Amino acid sequence: MTAVNVLRLEDSVHLFTDTRASAGGLFVAHVPKVNAIPHLSAAIATRGSLGALELISRAACDWARSFEDLKDAFRTNLKDLFEFKWPNPRDAEVWKQPLDIFVVGWSKAGPEAFSIFTHEEHGFPAFELVEIPFVCLTPTVSPLSLDHIGTSTDPVSLMPDIMQQQCDLNPGNVGGFMQHTLVIREGIQTRVLGKMQPREKAPAVNLPEAFARHLVAVDT
Repeated sequence: MTAVNVLRLEDSVHLFTDTRASAGGLFVAHVPKVNAIPHLSAAIATRGSLGALELISRAACDWARSFEDLKDAFRTNLKDLFEFKWPNPRDAEVWKQPLDIFVVGWSKAGPEAFSIFTHEEHGFPAFELVEIPFVCLTPTVSPLSLDHIGTSTDPVSLMPDIMQQQCDLNPGNVGGFMQHTLVIREGIQTRVLGKMQPREKAPAVNLPEAFARHLVAVDT
C-alpha cells in the first residue's frame, strides 16, 4: 500500500508520498508516486499499479487547460478511461487493479484537494469525486496522530513522524523516501524529507471507520 497523505491549508496544499514499490510484499524499486503538472497547477498521486500514474497524468493533460477543467474531467471522464479497450496489454493490465487517485492543486478559489477511486473498498462510490477539506492520511494511523494534525499550528512539520508511523505499521508496503509536493499560488515545489526504515513492530490500528474519518475535516 502506497502512502499518500494530503494536507489542505489556507494558503497551500500538500502531498506526502513514499517511494517503495513492492510486489507481494517484496521490494522492487524506489519510484515517485506523484507527478507535478505545473501548467495545470496540479499534482497527481496514485495507489495501485505502477503504470497508473503515467496513464492518468497523460490523460489529465489531454483533458484540461486549468485546474477547474481537470476537476470536471475527473468527474466525467475517468470511468471512460477505465472502460476503454486498451490496445497495449501492459496498459490494459493497469486497470485490473483497484486504483486510488489523489489530486491537489490551485484553482481560482485557492488550494483544492480531492480523491477518486475505481472501486468501493474504502466505502465511497466508485468514480465519484470526494473532496478533501483538510486532511487525508492513508494508510491510516492512530487517532492520536490524527488529532495532533487537527490541533497543530504547523501540521506540515508533523508529517515525517506520521509517515514513519505508516512505515512501521506497513513495513512491507510503505517505505523508502518521503517525498513532499507543495502547491501554492506561485507554483509547485517538491523535495525529499528523509528516508524511512521500519522500526520495531508497531501495534495494529483497528479503526473500522478509519479511512472515512481520515478523509474529513478535523474540528480544531
